[in-house]
Formats: sequence, structure tokens, C-alpha cells
Amino acid sequence: MTRSLANSTLAVVLGLCLPLLGDAPDTVARTAPESAAGSAPQRTAETAAAGESVLARTRSRYIIGLEDVLQVSVYQEPELSLAQVPVRPDGRISLPLIGDVQADGKTSEDLADEIEELYQAHVVAPEVTVIVMQVNSFKIFIVGSVQRPGVFQLGRATTILQALALAGGFTDFANSKKMALFREEDDGTHRIPLNYQMIVSGENMALNIKLKPGDTLLVP
Repeated sequence: MTRSLANSTLAVVLGLCLPLLGDAPDTVARTAPESAAGSAPQRTAETAAAGESVLARTRSRYIIGLEDVLQVSVYQEPELSLAQVPVRPDGRISLPLIGDVQADGKTSEDLADEIEELYQAHVVAPEVTVIVMQVNSFKIFIVGSVQRPGVFQLGRATTILQALALAGGFTDFANSKKMALFREEDDGTHRIPLNYQMIVSGENMALNIKLKPGDTLLVP
């Protein structure tokens, strides 16, 4: 009799508690995979960190060019650190102990890695930082029927339309449909025909090319 009463009491208690625990199995099932692969907040933080890393790499892709001025710092080695190092016309820079190092055509990170390797013969675990202090290599040339032809020093990526604005626009007799961009590549000089009217009308916005250092824009 006592056993039956106890069982009845237990049944009542379980009956009251089970509705409150009804979602528990589903909750466990949903959270178990997250525990195996890391919690949602952890994954969100990791994704954000990965995105920031990619963004940092993207921002650092500036390619060092001739006449740029660099700062080369070697951690805790002030005698090896230089505040201003110009990139010579041969594309190289001169540094204490290791001499000439090719800088033209490299990112600051790649150049820092190379300098670290060269300094390993002279310094224990060298840590090198390279910063571009002056961007002097990004020059373009605009010639022909524009208001202000000449050499233009750029500090950022510039499109055809922006370059024409820097040059003051066309003269009265300019043939804006027959423009051309001359670009030096490893395999020689390339001529790219451009039609200003097709750009401004939106017919072919792909012609609004981003200029590269050394480009020459001709307006007949």
C-alpha cells in the first residue's frame, strides 16, 4: 500500500514537470553540434576576425615603386633603423650591414620579410617594419587636347574620368571618341582605345579604367 502511494505521488510529480521539460531534448539536440564545432558566439568572433584579417591584407597591397620614400624600422636596433629611405631609379634601397635590397615591385610586408631574412646573419630574431612614407611613384601622363596636359602625381587609384578632371577637361577641338591609353607591361606597350562618350552615357562603363603608375592618356 505504501509502495502504491509512493508510485502515485511520483507519477503526479513527473506529470507536472514533463511539460516544463518538453523542449529539453530538442535543445540538447540543437546545441550538441555547436559544442562539437564551437559555440555560435565563438564562430561569429572567428568569422569577424577572419574578415578583418582579409581586409588588412587587402589594404596592404600597395606596390612600392621608384622614388617612393620608405621607413625601415628594426625592433630594438636603432642603429639599423632609418626614417627615410628613397627607392632609387634602379628600384633598390640601401640599408646598414646588408647593403642594397630590391624594393620596387614589392609590398611593404614582402620587403620587411626579406630584410628580416637578410638581417638574421647579424641580429638575433630581427623584427622589421616597412612603412611607405611618401608615394612618389604613382605618376600618370596626360597629353593632347586637354586644358592642362602634363605629368600628374597621384596619391590614390584614379579612373579615366577623374584623370580628365585633373587635366581640366577637353579643349574645344578635342576628339573625345578617339582617346587612347598607353600602358607599359612586361611584354611591351599596350594601346587601349577609349571613347569618352560611351563612358559618360553609361553605354560602356568598363572603359572608365583605373589608371596604373606610368600610364599615358592621349586625347587627340
